[in-house]
Amino acid sequence: MDAAIASVTEATLGVSTPDGAGYGTPSSTTVSAVTGLNVTKYGRTTGETNGRVDAINATVNVGYDSGTARFVGQVIIKGRKGSFSAGGDSGSLIVTKDGSNPVALLFAGNNTVTIANPIDPVLARFNVTIDDGSTPPPPQDTGSIYGTVLDTDTGQGISGATVATDTGQTASTDGSGAYTIADVPVGTRTVTASATAYESASTSVSVVKDGNADAGILSLTPIEIGVSTVSSIQFNESYRGKNTDLNFTITVVDKSDSSPISGANVAANLSRSGTDWDFSGNTNSNGEFSGRLRSAIVGQTYTLVVNGVTHALFVYDSPNPPASGSHTVQGR
Repeated sequence: MDAAIASVTEATLGVSTPDGAGYGTPSSTTVSAVTGLNVTKYGRTTGETNGRVDAINATVNVGYDSGTARFVGQVIIKGRKGSFSAGGDSGSLIVTKDGSNPVALLFAGNNTVTIANPIDPVLARFNVTIDDGSTPPPPQDTGSIYGTVLDTDTGQGISGATVATDTGQTASTDGSGAYTIADVPVGTRTVTASATAYESASTSVSVVKDGNADAGILSLTPIEIGVSTVSSIQFNESYRGKNTDLNFTITVVDKSDSSPISGANVAANLSRSGTDWDFSGNTNSNGEFSGRLRSAIVGQTYTLVVNGVTHALFVYDSPNPPASGSHTVQGR
């Protein structure tokens, strides 16, 4: 997603669009985008505009100063009369035309379409809700939890482990494996510790108001770490009218037995004559990560370099020079 969060006060920011403009106050109840859904938004540049959802679960490439980013699961919106958005409208909340239910958060687009993040993942990422102006609930009674995370084999503390409660509060362990989690709602809580190259472990603890509950020791069992490698880089071309798209597939396997590795994150760079594009994403069940450069130039040679492969259970055997491949675009 492409989103940001800022701290505001009631004195500096209200809960509705400007008086006499826009759709008013959004509902706190979100809805999922569906094709054909009528929506509206109020933006800094174009004010209030109306549109409809043209596509969902879209995969789009968006250009930034630092390179190109690929977004998946996005919402595509077209305006009812002209463009739905323009530069400066990023961050606008897109709501249903009827009911003002939040649908998505605007972050990119052009004269034809607007691209937006589905709203629910954004709210979950920042642990926030939509303020509909109603009276907030009274604050919850909370306490804290403390404990230690150890390596089962060595008995030593695990530094940098993540410890989370079933209500979403988290903390990281220090050099001795110790942690404290603050602002935990009272009641019986489940605490789970996790760390790279270890199996997770959980325990239950009772939290009381203003108390500091002892979760004891959580021992994590090490997981055997494998070695990954890039087994192949393949290219092919596809065609859209007069345009030629350059497609590539990077395959990541277990170095010990050449079995495919699913869920490995691949970072790669495609370049030609001083121009380059960054690609990243996860491998599928076949160990494959695929990408596409639209409208490649016929006769030009493109070089793909694998900059890194990461996985919780594998260390990447990075060759020197890095794994790479080249392709000269043939066209039809």
